Amino acid sequence: MSAAPQARRPAPRRRSPEEKAARLAERIAAEKAEVEARRPKVVVSDDVVIRDADVQVSRADPNAQRGAGETVRVRRAGPMPIEPPLPPMRAGEVRIDMAAYTARRLADEADRAMERQRRRQLDPCNLGLYGGWDD
Repeated sequence: MSAAPQARRPAPRRRSPEEKAARLAERIAAEKAEVEARRPKVVVSDDVVIRDADVQVSRADPNAQRGAGETVRVRRAGPMPIEPPLPPMRAGEVRIDMAAYTARRLADEADRAMERQRRRQLDPCNLGLYGGWDD
């Protein structure tokens, strides 16, 4: 009984690190493009247009005219506002203006620093004649 010699398969060619990196980068880019294509983009938030878009209306939408896929153009009315308008206040609600608060806090800190400096000038040896330096 003689066994037929089996043909040896050629060893797979080894890829260089550069080739491996290029293939990995291609695969990652393809996956990223696929994810971004599936993710819906925000066009309007709280009745404020975030970005311009041509939105494709689904045929399954009950508001679409006779199931025809149509395109709705969404455009900003003017330049993008810095902040969206605030909603109306309800009874008993308090709204804090953080910009005014921050400005007032910084002014108070500067006043305290000037007062501390003035007390140090009046009593350079810290004898306590006009109160401590850091009261």
